[in-house]
Amino acid sequence: MLGNKGDFEITVASQNSIAQTLFLNWVKLLESRLERVYVRLISEKLSECIDLLIQGKVNYMFCYAHESLSLPVDEKRFTYTTIGKDWVIPVTVPDAEGDPLFYFPGSPEKPLPFIAYVHDSVFGMAIDQVIQNNSHLCYLSRRYENPYSHTLKSLVMEVLGLAWLPKSSITADLDDGLLCRAGDECWDVEFDIRIYYHHAASSAREQPILETSLEMADSLVD
Repeated sequence: MLGNKGDFEITVASQNSIAQTLFLNWVKLLESRLERVYVRLISEKLSECIDLLIQGKVNYMFCYAHESLSLPVDEKRFTYTTIGKDWVIPVTVPDAEGDPLFYFPGSPEKPLPFIAYVHDSVFGMAIDQVIQNNSHLCYLSRRYENPYSHTLKSLVMEVLGLAWLPKSSITADLDDGLLCRAGDECWDVEFDIRIYYHHAASSAREQPILETSLEMADSLVD
C-alpha cells in the first residue's frame, strides 16, 4: 500500500536494533516538522542496508559505526550525520540469587559459553577486538553465531550463554532483572549511530530530514 496523495514519502534502511530504538525518536521529530509523512522502513543487517543505499533503493540509511572500523560506503557519493550513541555490553541471565549466571573472566577449565555475532559484522569485528585485547583476560567457548542482536538475546534468555547486546534495546530487561551484566564497563563497546544520505539530498523537501538529523546531532554535545 502506497502513501496517500500529498504525503512526504521516503524509504529508509536500518539495522534492526536501531529500527526498534533511536529510529523511533527520529521519526517522531520528523513528524513534528511535517504534517504528513509516509516512511517505508526496511530493517536488515548492515551489509544489506548498505547494498540498498548504494543501489538507490532507499533514500536514507541508519547504521552503527565504530571508530576503528571503516564502512564500505563511497564518501564521494554519500555523507552522514552522527545522531546518537549506543553501547554494546556483555549480558547474561541472573541465577536464582540474582547474580550473573556467567561472569568474566571464566577459566581455562570452565570457559564461559559465548553467543556471538558473525565475524564480518560491525558488532562482531569490534567485539573480537575487545576479546583479543591483551589487557582483557577472558576464557570463552564460542557456542552460537548469528548476525542479529534480537536472535542473540533470545539465546541468552534461553540460558545458552552470554552475549554483547545494544544497551538501548535491553534497558527494560536490565531494570526488570531479566538480564544483568556479565562483566564490568571495561568490556563495553561504544558505537556511533549514523544516518547516511546522498550528497545531493539538499532540496526543500528534504530539509526537514536534514534538520531533524542535525537536531539529534546537536543534542549529543549539549
